[in-house]
Amino acid sequence: FRSNQPAADAQTSAASWFNSNNYQTIEQRGAHGAPRCQLLYFKNPFTICSSASFQPLPGLNIYAATKAFLTRYTRALRWEVADRGIKVTAVCPGWIKTEFMEVARRTKNADAVRHFTLLAQRPEAVAAWALTMNGLGLAVATCGPIALVQRLGAKVLPSCVTMAAWEGLRRV
Repeated sequence: FRSNQPAADAQTSAASWFNSNNYQTIEQRGAHGAPRCQLLYFKNPFTICSSASFQPLPGLNIYAATKAFLTRYTRALRWEVADRGIKVTAVCPGWIKTEFMEVARRTKNADAVRHFTLLAQRPEAVAAWALTMNGLGLAVATCGPIALVQRLGAKVLPSCVTMAAWEGLRRV
């Protein structure tokens, strides 16, 4: 999602896009096709991944696995189109205040998200960050300090440690 609109309009459009269910539908129906479609219209497209893509998450394992796929896919696509001067960015925010949070609270794994709603970022802030990092041409944009800690921790700690930390935080 990248346009030639003025920054304020683009942030508003991106924020409303985050708030809609459209991005979930795109991911559910073929996230791998969305970035390729964007290549036709935008110079530097990005995909909305998640900081969940950096580690296995008990209770949210399918979500984390699909986000890991999307992050890796976006990074590979970036290499494939680099010779055309296109820089695709994987945007990996933490929790975003969207309808997804309410849906997640009504599932059998509701305890997986009960505390994290307090740490959720506003869609407008994530959209502004995504547009800025994409404009800088970064391969991965980690939005917010919590997502950054999660990303760095997953690089240096064994999966069993990050999963135990996740379980501990969920049960607090």
